[in-house]
Amino acid sequence: MKLSTKLKLYRTLGRVSAPRDVVFSGKYPQPRTLLFLFPVNKDLFFRSLHVIRALERHSVRNKMHLAIAHKFREQIPAPSQRTFYYPLLNEEPPQIDVQALRQHYGGKAYDAIINLSPEIDLPLAEVICMIDSPKRIGMAGPGADELYNIQIRPSNGDSLESVYDQMLALCDLGPLGKHPDYDLWG
Repeated sequence: MKLSTKLKLYRTLGRVSAPRDVVFSGKYPQPRTLLFLFPVNKDLFFRSLHVIRALERHSVRNKMHLAIAHKFREQIPAPSQRTFYYPLLNEEPPQIDVQALRQHYGGKAYDAIINLSPEIDLPLAEVICMIDSPKRIGMAGPGADELYNIQIRPSNGDSLESVYDQMLALCDLGPLGKHPDYDLWG
């Protein structure tokens, strides 16, 4: 079954909700409380570290939360109070432990959820839809219309890092120098 068909079925069954329309204006400010979901795939994860380096340049006015697979705990310089290291199930390839993510994020709300994986994972799609957020940001592709209300469509010359930069720009996290009172995780 195609991914877009599965997502439509999940929506019908109530396991995935439709994305809301998003309007950018002064009345609806840019997101301030953000949840970044990092890829489980090792190669993609290491390419997504570009986002960590970019986030380190921003002040505490933006509350950043990171969801990272436990197997990458040693590679991330982020303190654990704003980073959730979720477990993976012992399968091949490793699968996300959806129940652990539901327990951790159930009832929480964020201004935006940013999925850094270029591929849609059905269990992760369920988690994204379970979290209250008006903005779901991800990469365009099969099934993305069913999940994200903001999609980045990379052109042929775009690197994954430039797509991440576009995602950060959507969250008002353009290039900034270090702030003298910098405390991203405070």
